[in-house]
Amino acid sequence: MKKKTDGLAAAKKAENTELEQKTDSEITEPTVPETDEATQEAPPTKTAENQRANNRRQGVFSRLAKWISAALLLGVVLLNLFTHVFTVVRYNGTGMEPYLNGGQTLVIRKTATVKQGDVIAFYYNNRILIRRVIALGGSQVELDEAGALSINGSPVDEPYVREATRGQCNLTFPHYVQPNTVFVMGDNREESMDSRLEEIGTIPQDRIIGTVLLIL
Repeated sequence: MKKKTDGLAAAKKAENTELEQKTDSEITEPTVPETDEATQEAPPTKTAENQRANNRRQGVFSRLAKWISAALLLGVVLLNLFTHVFTVVRYNGTGMEPYLNGGQTLVIRKTATVKQGDVIAFYYNNRILIRRVIALGGSQVELDEAGALSINGSPVDEPYVREATRGQCNLTFPHYVQPNTVFVMGDNREESMDSRLEEIGTIPQDRIIGTVLLIL
């Protein structure tokens, strides 16, 4: 009887030991659910945003600087072209009234090739004068006492003249205009100082600046 009781106790003890082992094996530490955080980009920080903003500003400034440089270069080219082809002068005086008035700005197209009727700028005694071409080289000019003009024997209609008069004149007429020179007079014949005066005379081509292109 005692042996049977000892056997039952041993079996009971073995069962408890097996249960404890099974229970220990089933107890595991809690697992952390897997996430894809490791593969996701971290939200942008304020420093990164500032850097991108700075990069954008630098890009805009760089493009703006290129545009400004190109505009300046184009301006220099156009200015050089303008100064080679044109010049600007300010007219002062009354000798070209009513066509011109004192204080006006004139754009002159540089050329020594002119024709009868052109209004030209030319050098005289380190000054720039503006007068109208009346006759070209090789022509004969006649100006009578009343101021009526003839070229090579043919009367010339001058609608631009304020009043026909001989004005300030000490030149003998008829007058032959030498080749490569031009005979000039102002439209205000009463006051203009021009080729009718021997001290001015006809204008050599190398003293001609050019013709009046624009009046500003």
